[in-house]
Amino acid sequence: MAPLACYLHDSGHSVTGSDHSSPKKNPRIKYLLERGIEINPTHSQDLSADIHAVCYSSAINIKKNPGCIAATKKNIPLVHRSKLLAEVASTKKLIAISGTHGKTTTSALAAQLLVGLGVDLSVIIGAQTKEMPVGCRFGQSEYLLIEADESDRSFLNYRPFINVIHNITEDHMDQFRDFAHIEDTFAEYANQTLKDGVCLLGWDHKEIRKFSEKVLVDFKSYGFNIGTEVRCYQVTQEGPLTHYKIMADKQKLEGCFPLSGNHNIQNLLAAISIVKILGLDVSKVVDITKDFSPIHRRSELIGTNNSCIVIDDYAHNPDKISAFCSSISNVYPEHNIIAIYQPHRISRYNLLFEKFIESFKGCHYVGVLPIYSAGEKINLSHPLSVFVDRMKLKSRVESVEVKDFDDSIQFIKSNVGDKNVIITLGAGDINHLGPLICKSLNMGVEDGKKKIKEKV
Repeated sequence: MAPLACYLHDSGHSVTGSDHSSPKKNPRIKYLLERGIEINPTHSQDLSADIHAVCYSSAINIKKNPGCIAATKKNIPLVHRSKLLAEVASTKKLIAISGTHGKTTTSALAAQLLVGLGVDLSVIIGAQTKEMPVGCRFGQSEYLLIEADESDRSFLNYRPFINVIHNITEDHMDQFRDFAHIEDTFAEYANQTLKDGVCLLGWDHKEIRKFSEKVLVDFKSYGFNIGTEVRCYQVTQEGPLTHYKIMADKQKLEGCFPLSGNHNIQNLLAAISIVKILGLDVSKVVDITKDFSPIHRRSELIGTNNSCIVIDDYAHNPDKISAFCSSISNVYPEHNIIAIYQPHRISRYNLLFEKFIESFKGCHYVGVLPIYSAGEKINLSHPLSVFVDRMKLKSRVESVEVKDFDDSIQFIKSNVGDKNVIITLGAGDINHLGPLICKSLNMGVEDGKKKIKEKV
């Protein structure tokens, strides 16, 4: 919501909102207030007569939210976030990034590349970077870049000019009957690409290759596979730096950027594909990627000292967790890797239980916090004690339950060695744990970020 609110404000609209978060704890709220957007700390029913619409997200129950109830009584239209975003997008040529995972990093990479290549791009995405503190940029060009969210099927509201479908995996099963339903929904979305546009497919994923048979519009591919239009054919890792060699049709690119793992190379290939479709100078990509800005909660470095590195990531489904743990293990092969994981949503935990317990390979120790339910009130298919026991067998790690953040810190302290990487994982409030770990281990958070940046 914050990026959309900021964009509408910057484009000249009067925007107000409500959020329980304190600006001291939520940098996005602080930034919006500083921009002059009024934000009430409660969901107020006091709506003025000059309000044209009340926008809400899928996280809001419109039958229980006081503001939405008041809007209905006053005949003020209620508009879902995706439909308002679709209305904004209808005035631009839309570049949309979708897929079960990788959307945020790919979007941030694409935005940085296009702006770096001189496109005065408009952006409404989830990534928080130095250049875009709330994931928003208001530009004057004809292009708008967004993340298209499949989790509630709201991406069906969009008609992209460039339609990136990065991958398709099993997730958000509260919205889908089965995997076939996910595939069919993505196919419907893919075929909403404009006739003069193009669909870009992440060809490394077998689900995408199978799904492509249902894509009736013009499409191109990217990945590591031979035959893709934009292909990476060599990757080497040097600490946190990834060196790549890429062929964009017949143009060879050799460079590096400060993100690790093949999944991040795939994100980069998607972004380069967009550059190529727009007819921009692909050769300049190399200079831009080496200075890529870190993204909040995406392999985000929280702090470091001589013996420990603390990294936070938003990974919350099995594929994301597996890719992240694998990349950390490859970057730091001689380090002791300690993970604190906070499962997100009971429904996801229940459905993907067997996949989750195999996702932590590469770690040495895993502490599992209570599930962040996100408001769900359903029973667990397996108690967490079974989860950690099964993880020991399937991921071959030492895993235990940790009851809270304090318990997590004690678990970390009991397992630290001479060289350690401590990772926090999840989509709940676990991002608040990293700074507490740094404080308990006498690590300077800001100093840590600076040291790593200098190293990169």
